[in-house]
Amino acid sequence: MSGRCAGLALLLIGLAVPAAADEGTAVAGDAIDLLAPGVAPTNATDEISTTSPQQNDHPVYHLRPEPFVEVGSLEVNLDNVLELAVAGNLGLMQQEYTIEKSHFAVDKTYYAFDPTVSGSLTYRKSTQGSASATAGGGVSSSQSLSNRVSLAIPRDYGDSFQLSFDTSRASYGITGGTGEEFDIPTTYGAGFNLSYSRPLARSAGRYYSLIPRYIASNNLLLSYDRLDNEIRRLKKEVLDTFFAAAAAREAIAVREASLDVALQQLERTVERYKVGVAIRADLLQAENSVLTQRSQLLEARRTYDDLRDTLATQLGLPRELTLAVDTEAVLLDLGAQLPNDLWQLVQDNSYDLKTLNTQLANLRLQREQQVQQLKPDVSLGLNYGRSGEDDTLGSALGGYENESYGLQINWSATPGERSARVDLAQTQLDLASLDLAIRDTALQLQTALRQQQRNLSSKYKQIELAQSNLEVVTETHSIQVERNKVGLATTLDVIEAQESVLAAELALLNARLAFHQAYREILLLAGLI
Repeated sequence: MSGRCAGLALLLIGLAVPAAADEGTAVAGDAIDLLAPGVAPTNATDEISTTSPQQNDHPVYHLRPEPFVEVGSLEVNLDNVLELAVAGNLGLMQQEYTIEKSHFAVDKTYYAFDPTVSGSLTYRKSTQGSASATAGGGVSSSQSLSNRVSLAIPRDYGDSFQLSFDTSRASYGITGGTGEEFDIPTTYGAGFNLSYSRPLARSAGRYYSLIPRYIASNNLLLSYDRLDNEIRRLKKEVLDTFFAAAAAREAIAVREASLDVALQQLERTVERYKVGVAIRADLLQAENSVLTQRSQLLEARRTYDDLRDTLATQLGLPRELTLAVDTEAVLLDLGAQLPNDLWQLVQDNSYDLKTLNTQLANLRLQREQQVQQLKPDVSLGLNYGRSGEDDTLGSALGGYENESYGLQINWSATPGERSARVDLAQTQLDLASLDLAIRDTALQLQTALRQQQRNLSSKYKQIELAQSNLEVVTETHSIQVERNKVGLATTLDVIEAQESVLAAELALLNARLAFHQAYREILLLAGLI
């Protein structure tokens, strides 16, 4: 057993532990370099170096991150990260297209009242009587050519005007019993007609005609509300990712320091084992601590790189990002005091409530359309016309000697009345269901706000506890240093106290990060971000 312990000690000494303390520091640095070829940051605000794909190659599988489309790095900070996100996020660009489509939908409701111009040209030729009727003079023929141009002008009250203009040319021929043909002189005709129609019951009134425009306008406003909501949510997500990446970078520095402490602890344990003060279990425990710190450092670096990639996706920029931020300074700022009318702001800015209210308004408009379908179809029609006929076209156009007036009232029963009543009843139920959904959503929002407020208070208290814990372990470390100077504590005790300080610093960092995330959740609910 003693031979195996000595072999293990020699192996650990050969791998990581020189005799002198300054050499031990060098070995610790080499161990960090083996974990990641990039150079470690000199302080918490320096950006971590990126490595070339060849340096990141796996020795067996040659794994390396796929490079971005755009080369070079871009420095982002709190001053420009939100501007870059709003300007470059691809999801927001898609929502802008949706808004454009909603604008076109509103425009179409105006185009429904555009005038309509139509025209027709007709030619007819006919022969009456058979060949056997020729002897009796019973065969006649006719030819005609006519055209019509009409202009229809619909109006937003449901009524419409229609103006039509006609011209025609007609010629006739008669064949007698002797085969002689008699031609009747060609005649020309011209005339115009002006008509007006208006519904009196069903579909009557300007309000009914503009219902499609009201629905389209409501949807357009909702599309803008959706864009505002997505911008606020994007800002919150970008800030969460930005702060998380900054904290992850800070955590890398802490993990590197923790690995350095673990290597020092392993060195001291080997020295103690050589003089018979430590046992094999102490060596294994120290080695396990080194492996654990190495694993955590690798995970911290991977987390940091993943967060930077996530931030690049949110910004819509396919390139490497460099964070320029003082992590400790920005996390120390716990934000401004929340307003007193927080619940009112949540109600006014909730996209879910706006969506349900828009659906409610549109459904009420559809109900008005269904109510109109239950009314009888009664309409009023007026028309006035003039026409003339002569042997020349000019004379026909200038002498409208024929005049006509007309008044018409049309009525028809409501088709499908029972079906329309069923549709109306279903709409009433949908309205009642939407009203309950609005009340339920408001209650859920209020519950979410209360939970976020309690969560924020809890996160603040956790910061205070983490600060108190850091003060305690820092004082403990100072005591161990003083005791070590007078021989009452070993170097290993000092190293363990130092490791506790690093763990407390990391816990305080995570507590502040959690507080900022909870704070931004409330800002998002209230539309203040």
